[in-house]
Amino acid sequence: MSYVLHVCLPRYPTRRCCNGRVYDPNRYVCCRGRLRYKRYGSSTGCCGYSVYNYISQVCCSGVARPKIYGSYTRCCGTATYDYRRYICCGRTLRRRTYGSSTSCCGTQVYNYRTHRCCSGSIRSKIYGSYSYCCGRSIINYRYYSCCRSRQGYRVYRRSSQRCCGGYVQDRVFGSYSRCCGTAVYDYRRSRCCNGALHCTSSSSRQYCCGKYLYNYSTQICCYNCGSIYRSAEASAANVDEPDKPLLGEDPDLPEAPPVDEDKSSDKDKPSDEDKPSDEDKP
Repeated sequence: MSYVLHVCLPRYPTRRCCNGRVYDPNRYVCCRGRLRYKRYGSSTGCCGYSVYNYISQVCCSGVARPKIYGSYTRCCGTATYDYRRYICCGRTLRRRTYGSSTSCCGTQVYNYRTHRCCSGSIRSKIYGSYSYCCGRSIINYRYYSCCRSRQGYRVYRRSSQRCCGGYVQDRVFGSYSRCCGTAVYDYRRSRCCNGALHCTSSSSRQYCCGKYLYNYSTQICCYNCGSIYRSAEASAANVDEPDKPLLGEDPDLPEAPPVDEDKSSDKDKPSDEDKPSDEDKP
C-alpha cells in the first residue's frame, strides 16, 4: 500500500488540509471534504457541501435560508419559522398556544407547567409537583413509583414493595429487603453475588467473587476470572505445598481487591429502577 505525503507542516502555518489537498484558509473553506471559495469573506460557513453567509442566513438540514425573522429565526426541517410565535414538533409547525410555557408532546403542544407528556399522551398534573409518568398514566411520586418491564409498567407503593428485575415484590423483610434479580432477600442474613443468593451473617467477613462467596481473612479473589485462592498467610502453615486455587484452574492469575456487590441503602431512597420516566422536561 502506498501513501502520499501532503505538505501540512508547521513551517506552513497558513495552510490546511482538506481531504488530502492543501489550501489557503483565508481564501477557501473545507465543506465535508470539498474545497469551496469563501464567497462571503470571514462570514462564510458550510451548509452541507455548499457555502452560506452565517450572519444573514441559517442552515436548515443542508439548505441555506435567509434569516427573515432576525435572531428569532429557527429551522423546522428545511423551512424557517419565528421562534416567538411557533414551535417545531416532530418537523411540524405548531402555534405557541401557551406562550413561553408551550412544549411538544409528539406533534401536539401542551402547557408543561400544568401537564406532563407521558409516552405521547398529555396528562394533567393532578398531584402537583409530585406528578410523574408511569407509562401513559400519572402517579403520585410522593408515595408510589413505577416498575418498568418488557410487559409494560406497574405502579407500586415504595413503603411496602420493591421493583426487582421488572417485577413488583413485597418487602417481606421490611426495611432489610433488597433485590437479587427478581427475588427479595434479607441483606442481614444473605448476600447477592451476580444474581446468586448465599446465606451469611452481618458479622462474617465474606464477600462476593463473581457469583461465589469467599472469606476475606483467608482467601483472595482474582478479578474478572471468578476464581478464589488461599492467601499467603493462610498457606504459611504448610510451606511444602504451594498455594492451590479453590476455584478455577490457573494459579498465575493476578490479585484484585474484594468486591462487595450488596451495600445497604436507605429504604425510602428510590433506586434508578424505581424512578418513573419523565418525558416532558422542556
